[in-house]
Amino acid sequence: MIELLLVAAILCLLAAAFAPSAVRVCNKIGFEKIERNLDDVISAAKLYMDNDKQAMEVSYQRLVSEKLLRPIHSVKGEKYDGITVKKGGGTIKLNFPDGSALERVY
Repeated sequence: MIELLLVAAILCLLAAAFAPSAVRVCNKIGFEKIERNLDDVISAAKLYMDNDKQAMEVSYQRLVSEKLLRPIHSVKGEKYDGITVKKGGGTIKLNFPDGSALERVY
């Protein structure tokens, strides 16, 4: 019986030691996915503006409606609907529900 309790205690200690690392890894993977999503939006916008020489900017909604980009599903509650990419470069700001933001220069 004591052996079983000892094994359970050791497993609890191991779980407590590895849980913070697992959370950090999951968060890092989530932000990497969001950054890839922003790269996809920027690439699709550049393609759109290369084909339409008069376009000075393009919104995420336009890219989706023109089928240059699939709708992006939220990873951490972020909303892509407000993104507009301008010709010649700029910054995209993506807001999260907790008030934080991710900015990407293109």
